[in-house]
Amino acid sequence: MKPTSIIPILFFICGFAFDWEEYHSNRAAKSVLLNVHNRCQNISFFYHLKTKQHDRTVGGNRLYVLTFGIPANYHKAGVPEVKLIGNMHGNEVVGREMLLRLADYICSQYLNGDDFIVWLVKHTRIHLMPSMNPDGFDIAVKNGNESSSGRENAHNVDLNRNFPDSDRLYFQWEAKDNSEQLEFLQEYYTAPQSEIETKMIMDWLDIIPFVLSANLHGGALVANYPFDSSINGRRRNSPTPDDQVFK
Repeated sequence: MKPTSIIPILFFICGFAFDWEEYHSNRAAKSVLLNVHNRCQNISFFYHLKTKQHDRTVGGNRLYVLTFGIPANYHKAGVPEVKLIGNMHGNEVVGREMLLRLADYICSQYLNGDDFIVWLVKHTRIHLMPSMNPDGFDIAVKNGNESSSGRENAHNVDLNRNFPDSDRLYFQWEAKDNSEQLEFLQEYYTAPQSEIETKMIMDWLDIIPFVLSANLHGGALVANYPFDSSINGRRRNSPTPDDQVFK
């Protein structure tokens, strides 16, 4: 499957019995996902992320995921795992709504016998997380018109800057011998990441072998592909070995 084959679906507006005239609260977003799951139980799996210490955010929310596939509830060898995440910044809500609509669309079109959707569900396992930062969303709703309010999480941390720097890992890895590489990997995986949401995502990545991912932001027309930095810090093209896949 070409990596771009799922993208057009994101822009196809579809409705079942939901009100798409306003943004969904965290509770309403969960209801949409549960409704979709109940309509398509044979091809979907509803769950939330957790760590050994936490299954809720500081604000008491959960990171909910709706998965489509056959099977939907476990990894099957040879079936590519795909994840789409929205609302990493709590005040960027368009991606959140798009993923809710995408969930509804996949379910509805599968039930309608759409050839492409049926093929996609049979040959791909798709994980949809409409909100990675539900606490930030709540803050944004509470503070209304303050444009930057809710971008960060409940600890005022930008989750998009809270993960280990994989670019640095790759660049420095190439410059080390085998023994130093092992030490560097240990440093990378044990580096303290302060936020519950970050830890939940990292544990998720350790469990499921995702081969394609997208994180939907809002506010500007930008597409970031790895590497998102260069070895010397200067602005220049810095392609990964699999750059052609992204293009």
